[in-house]
Amino acid sequence: MVKPYRMQWEVKSNAKDLIESGKDCDDSDNADKLYDAAINLLNTVIRLNPKDASAFALRGEAYENKGQHDAAISDFTECIMLSLNEGEYFAYRGRVYRQLGQKKQAIQDFEKSLSLYSYDWVRKELDEIR
Repeated sequence: MVKPYRMQWEVKSNAKDLIESGKDCDDSDNADKLYDAAINLLNTVIRLNPKDASAFALRGEAYENKGQHDAAISDFTECIMLSLNEGEYFAYRGRVYRQLGQKKQAIQDFEKSLSLYSYDWVRKELDEIR
């Protein structure tokens, strides 16, 4: 019998693979189909465990890649609420704010991220936006 946490881990792993395949896809329609499949898998995980911050983060990444920025921000905000001390989630949300041209919010999130952990890519994003 497969334990629920093991199944959730496997589903998240499959969703992550779909997201990565979408990023590598040359055809935007096919990429969107891959992102949609990942989102559907992650919806199941989140229904089973609504406190799984990593599932929200993966779904947020899929939404971001689809250009559904509001949904991505919502999921990254949920990650932050579930894991206040995880700097990576602030960085992900900051990246979306940057894409939207919301410089002030992006800087705030990047700075918060760096106050929790030193990410080279976040420091680079912050240097570029300033």
